[in-house]
Amino acid sequence: MKPKLLLIFLTSFSYLNMVSQTSVSQNFEGTGTYGFTGGTINTEISRGGTRSLRLGRSDGSTSCGVPTDDISIVFDPIFFIGSLCPGIFSFYHSARSSSGSGCGSGRGLDTREGFAIYVKLNGAASWTLLDSYSASNNSEWTFAATSSSLVPTSCGMSTSIPNPYTYSIPAGTSSAQFQIITIRGTGTNCTNFVSQASGATGSNYDRGDEGLFIDDVTISTTSPCILPIQLLDFYGLKNKNNNELYWKVAVEENIDYYILEKSNDGINFSELGFIPPSNSNSSTLSYSYIDETPFKDITYYRLKTKENDGNINIHKIISIDRNETNWSYVHYQELNNLIVDFKNYIPKNALIELYDLTGKQIVSQTIENSKNIINTENLAGGFYYIKLNTNYKTEFFKILISK
Repeated sequence: MKPKLLLIFLTSFSYLNMVSQTSVSQNFEGTGTYGFTGGTINTEISRGGTRSLRLGRSDGSTSCGVPTDDISIVFDPIFFIGSLCPGIFSFYHSARSSSGSGCGSGRGLDTREGFAIYVKLNGAASWTLLDSYSASNNSEWTFAATSSSLVPTSCGMSTSIPNPYTYSIPAGTSSAQFQIITIRGTGTNCTNFVSQASGATGSNYDRGDEGLFIDDVTISTTSPCILPIQLLDFYGLKNKNNNELYWKVAVEENIDYYILEKSNDGINFSELGFIPPSNSNSSTLSYSYIDETPFKDITYYRLKTKENDGNINIHKIISIDRNETNWSYVHYQELNNLIVDFKNYIPKNALIELYDLTGKQIVSQTIENSKNIINTENLAGGFYYIKLNTNYKTEFFKILISK
């Protein structure tokens, strides 16, 4: 039987400049598509079913008779199809006493108690704080509350939190991961509380009548997303002290100019250069740019376009690690096996991992030989992600498993 060829890199996937993306959700009822670790699934309150996830409750007050909860929930990373369209992360929240009338010495969240939300975009090594909230004495609210006014005394945190809480995932994001932590400051001032919030350390609340409840967590993305260009490729190469950037476009409509940006963390970008469109009738348009001052280790690059009507679109983020060891590979499907074949170098202490489009890990195995085989016999046909992970480089690409 003639071997089937496996699909190409992520950058050459879209054959139209209209990209449909995926959505995931978690309602803690056992049917969610969004993976997570941490917290305690409970039946005390729920937004629409019978369960929610509880964080931060302490069993310090034995009269409450409730367990100690984890201080954080960490959601699985989500990999986006096409890495082009913006998205929304959202969740509903509630804080209340366990019995309705309270137990221990009070009810609800108190001053210098609250929670914080963190994100990792594009495989970042550390968490970035999005928002943090501090309660006032005996703060309680329900899932139905459209906004919760927590009004801290002097902790300098936000005074209210929308319900649901939402965060706009930037267009061009290739992966996103979120964390929610509960915080209880010690002492009589806000110093420890603020330190925990900014450091993603967190702690349990001090009584069993307190708890933060989370429900109906979703990531949704624009579908379809119409873009002014059809990006075929965007990549970078190291050349002596410079980084060289290249991109290819098959469709180019109403473009005023291209914008290149750079970053040392993949989140905060600054402008690098502006490139006018070629306005050519050629079926493939090629562009290049030289960064003469890349960062010492990893430099992230973001490609944007400004349209004639003033709209700005983000298309893709790539990175160049000047300390990486170069290796190349090919991948293809051979009967019921996926083959990843390294040609000139076998990365050391490396893993090859297979994920579905929701970010669920299907396979993880150590790379030991130049030819690596993943059995796909029990997998459904469709698109998946391969992750090649070493101590110095992580690379994702999308594949099509044919059946």
